[in-house]
Amino acid sequence: MVSPGESSTGNGASGKVDWKERRRVALSTIELWKANVTALQDCGVTACQMRYALIGGKQSFVFMFSDRVPAGRIALTFPATYPENYLAEGWTKLIITLDATVEKEMLVGIRGRYERDGVPLEADVEFLRTIRGGRGVGKDMVSITDTRSARVEHTTLEELIQTKNVDGNRKYCRKDDTLRDMSVEGFVAIVTRYLKDVSIRHRAQ
Repeated sequence: MVSPGESSTGNGASGKVDWKERRRVALSTIELWKANVTALQDCGVTACQMRYALIGGKQSFVFMFSDRVPAGRIALTFPATYPENYLAEGWTKLIITLDATVEKEMLVGIRGRYERDGVPLEADVEFLRTIRGGRGVGKDMVSITDTRSARVEHTTLEELIQTKNVDGNRKYCRKDDTLRDMSVEGFVAIVTRYLKDVSIRHRAQ
């Protein structure tokens, strides 16, 4: 069983770590689905939601099975988590969910509250990875709300990945990152950088 801050990739240490090391060991969303669908089949269930929460500096992690009680060892895989980094970067509440099913899809949710330089923001991200051929993305949504004014900004992870600075370099990720090959850890990092950017822009307005 994977507990908060652990991953089957071998990097199970929570706490503040180097981002380059995190990227090296992180599974892509398709690799993560493959690992979890095997685990679901092994314990005799068809779906599971895994939920990580960091609220008030405290972590929690739960499995939720909707169709039946799993049998035997639960060897599901969850992305590595880094609470000290999240708190240092401005997250005051962060909830990451994975809904994995044997029916060839996995829904990733990233939700929470972020505050930097006096600008309070709420984030709501949904990404549906499908394994049915084609583009392989069933949903891609990023919504950021400034709670002071209820102003909402809508974008997508794909748009954030493609966004560039004036010098032509990627603004929120590495130059070779692609939506299909990104990890959930990578998504969290991209959203965090975007939140920082939004807070700076809103503070200046």
